[in-house]
Formats: sequence, structure tokens, C-alpha cells
Amino acid sequence: MARDESPKALTDEIQKNGSLTYDLHLFSANQKNSHKVLTDSGPHILPAIATILAEGLQKRAEINQTPLHIIACENMIGGSEVLKSHVFAKISEADKPLFEKYYGFLNCAVDRIVPNQKNEDPLSVMVEPFYEWVIEKRNIIGDIPPIQGAYFVDDLKPYIERKLFTVNTGHAIASYLGYYKKLQTIQEAMNDGEIRSDVEKALQESGAVLVKKYGWNENEHQTYIQKIIQRFMNPSISDEVVRVARSPIRKLGANDRLIGPATQYYDLLGQVPLGLVKGIAALLLFDYENDDEAVALQKTIQETGVEGALYQYSQLEKDHPLVIAIKDQWQHLK
Repeated sequence: MARDESPKALTDEIQKNGSLTYDLHLFSANQKNSHKVLTDSGPHILPAIATILAEGLQKRAEINQTPLHIIACENMIGGSEVLKSHVFAKISEADKPLFEKYYGFLNCAVDRIVPNQKNEDPLSVMVEPFYEWVIEKRNIIGDIPPIQGAYFVDDLKPYIERKLFTVNTGHAIASYLGYYKKLQTIQEAMNDGEIRSDVEKALQESGAVLVKKYGWNENEHQTYIQKIIQRFMNPSISDEVVRVARSPIRKLGANDRLIGPATQYYDLLGQVPLGLVKGIAALLLFDYENDDEAVALQKTIQETGVEGALYQYSQLEKDHPLVIAIKDQWQHLK
């Protein structure tokens, strides 16, 4: 290759220029047998990647017309299809049939905790041992690509919700209750018996939703919940409470990790999920001054009350039983 592509060289260029312009030798003759392209850059970076990726895919098509799968391993739903839309916006109408024929954009769900860290080498990253990588078969071109460690499924949605309503739900509740108790890390929060019990209670409730909706085996899901709790307690992978708790308005979304399982629990089972309610109430008390969303949320609560905030951010009517229960718990904690 014409350029030095070692991790250090790429890091130096990013640090020097603030960005990386890459000519994608990846798709040229010296790696013409590649069968997959993966991204892990953050959802907001996908439009920038799309320009480079479109050019590289066009170059590859000139020398290699065999299937290639592009998988956006991002913390978002439908990330690969979002990336595809950005890529297709960069190519001509004449090129689109060729891209549809040879390039498959596969949606996936990735579960691995990567805590906040500061390393001398910015490309050195510490992660937990556990991981789960589920890829949807839809949009595969030809045979299933040989990807070590991946699990291919017909429908990704149950796995996305299982991760969202277990890993993300539990992590969020541990962070907000930890902040409420003035604890610094998720590990400290999970070592608090009351918080650990509250997290487990909420995960039992979100788990009941998953079992009801998707027919998960109840015993297997209980094992999954306990595995997730043990992951949160891993002394080697502990994260800052304020980092995990960040962006509370986004996490109050109607379909997100707290309101989503809470409303579905009420709709499916006809009861108020008190564990999830306590987690939501703790979120409404998150007032970390260095988080813009936390500041905005507290301002909204001051101006419109808890009912107004839940209506604005969670689309919950003010007389909904969940709103009443959340406000009661918020007043109790306050």
C-alpha cells in the first residue's frame, strides 16, 4: 500500500488533521477477496463514512463483482440501512442496480460494555469478556457470510428489544439510583444492596414483557438477567455513573429503555411496574450540571411539572396510571 496504515500512523493523521481521508485500498485488488466491511464509528459519523464507502464500493465493482456485506455495528436500530441510504445518496441512479446486486447492508445488534477510559494510545480499548453479535439474515446476498462470533437470525427485533430492555434498562436504572445516592461508579451502585434489588426488580418486569411478546423461555431469560447483573458488577469493567446516566431526555423516549418496557408492561399485564417506575423517578431527579439534557429536563420539570415533562418527552397523557405512579415515587425520593 502507498501509505502507512498502522494504527499509530492512522492515529497520528487523525490527531494532526482532525479527520482521516482514506482511499480505501481495502476494496482494491490487493484485498479483492474481502467479503465484509464493518463500521463502529458512532451513528453521527455514518454520513461522513458514506462518501468514502461509496467511492470504495465503486472501485471494487470495477475489479470484483462478488457479494460484499456491509454491517454498521452502531448503537442504533437499523444502522446498516441508515448507512445504505447515505451511500445511495452519493451514487448515480445508473450505479444503484449494481450496488443492489452485489452489496448487502445487514442490520445487527451488538452487546458489549465499553467503559469510559483514558489510554495513551487512543486506539487501545478495554472491553468486557462477554459479547453478543446478532445479525439479521434479511438483505444477505448469496450465502451467509462466514463471520466468526456472529449469530444470524431471521428477525432482529426480539434481540434488539432483549438487549435494550435488559442491558440498557438495567444500566440506566443503576446509574440514576447511583447518582441519587451520590455514588461514583456503576460497580459501587451495584454493590449497594438496595440498588441491586431495585435493578433486578425492574429487569424482572421488563423480562415479563419480553417473555409475553416473543415467547422467550422464562427460565432461560432468568439466566440471561442474572448474567447481565453479574456483568454490571465486574470489578474490571466499571463505568462512571454520570457517563452512563447522560442524555436523560433521550432515555425518556416513548420506545426507549425505561418508558418502553414500562408502558408495554402496563398494556400487556394491566399493572404498574413499580421497579421501572422507581428508575424513571430517579431519572427525573438527575440534575448533573455538565449534562445539557439534564439541565433542560430540570428546567422543564420546574416549568411544567413531572406530568408536563412526561407528556413532552415520553408522550404519556397526564392522567395515565404510570404518570401518577412516577410522580408519587419522584415526590417520595425527593
